[in-house]
Amino acid sequence: MGDLHNKRKQLAELYYRIKSHQGNVKHSETRWTDLKNSLKRLQCIKESEEESSSDIDLLEAFMLVPKSLRQLISDVKQCKAYTQLPVVNSAYTGGCLAFCTQGERNLGTLIYLSGQRLENIVFDQVSVENSGIKRTCQSSHVQVSGVVREIASYNFQCAVRTENEVQIFSADNNYGVWERKHGLKLTDDPSSIALSPFIKGDVLVANRLGTVRLWTCGHQPKVVCEEVGTRFSCNESWRQCHFGAHPRLGVLADRSGVGMFDMSFRVQNCQDVNDLFVLPSKHLSVKERVMATKQHPESHFYHVVATDYSLILVDERFYNVPVLQWNHSLLTPPQYMDIVASVDLHGTKEDILLLSSQESCETNCFQFSVCHDTHTQDCHTPQATCPMWRSSKISDFTCFPN
Repeated sequence: MGDLHNKRKQLAELYYRIKSHQGNVKHSETRWTDLKNSLKRLQCIKESEEESSSDIDLLEAFMLVPKSLRQLISDVKQCKAYTQLPVVNSAYTGGCLAFCTQGERNLGTLIYLSGQRLENIVFDQVSVENSGIKRTCQSSHVQVSGVVREIASYNFQCAVRTENEVQIFSADNNYGVWERKHGLKLTDDPSSIALSPFIKGDVLVANRLGTVRLWTCGHQPKVVCEEVGTRFSCNESWRQCHFGAHPRLGVLADRSGVGMFDMSFRVQNCQDVNDLFVLPSKHLSVKERVMATKQHPESHFYHVVATDYSLILVDERFYNVPVLQWNHSLLTPPQYMDIVASVDLHGTKEDILLLSSQESCETNCFQFSVCHDTHTQDCHTPQATCPMWRSSKISDFTCFPN
């Protein structure tokens, strides 16, 4: 969590010290008497020489305050700026875990991080079996400069986002060796990346101010969206991007909503963005904000929007109308999302959506079914197929039976 974690730790320590100080004063008659006497003397100084309050009076008044209380007052002033702490560290939007399938569904490459500073990218060839995930060959490691904040994969490509760079990795024909193919240096801080599901080598890169670049590997990036603001004032400048149902249709999300824009011309204001799902909404509570978005990997018209308390499936052909909606029941707002499409469950094809939170480290799963081919006769509207279920947490090992 980085700096956000340190600020929360500082607030927790301050809260503990205030409660401890209250308890000491309450249960110690001597300290309570000293504090009352100090307050009386301070009141006398204030009333006696209000017109000629010299530096000596102020110094005397300051010295009357107990040392522990003086330090507490100083810490309270410092922590006043932390009243609007974000609930997640949005720098790591998208997550640092990805999986690329290799023809057969149970074979693929698992991509994750290692190292003390999470500077090494690990490519593991694995097979998914009923007994679990097994490594099929030796792992390959690639070291990158800077701290990795996001990993995205699609169509045998992997995009990696650091503080000021986006790198593209590709696999050879045997999918065993992954090599760095392209890199893009950025002066601003990128907040989100997305690989195109239509054109190999097309990448969307968004920053916190609402600027989106379309980067075709091997060419210079093109600004397709320039500092588009939020629909109302938000405490956090966060953006996330991905593609729509057309190779030149982009989707941009911020805390106030999700919008679509045409990449054939340069978007420069909110009026050029079509609202896919915006807040406030009659389907949600007033205080909810958009926390994460994801495009369906096969049915590209559908997009999933996660808020503080809700999970919504929307269709870009019908603006601001939820197709499906759940209460995700996470203890803290979600940060990571992934969709596994067309899973064969007892002879039927269903999709599984995994939604995870950053602080409480929990993952809830949602099963639903959408029509992937609109030309078939058995095409149906999206529907939830079972109640929500939770994936095991690391701490659950204490609950397992012997």
